Amino acid sequence: MTLRGFGRNKARTWYNYRPLNSKDWLALAVIAVVVILALYKRNVDTAIWYPFA
Repeated sequence: MTLRGFGRNKARTWYNYRPLNSKDWLALAVIAVVVILALYKRNVDTAIWYPFA
């Protein structure tokens, strides 16, 4: 692990905490909206799509 830089300095490891920026918050908001819309459609539209009926 020393060879890969773990434990040497704080800047050399990818386990450092990085605060979320605006693009991250936007992606989380889009995912939340898609999940909410999917759950809403699942509860409102109870018919099962069957093309061969």
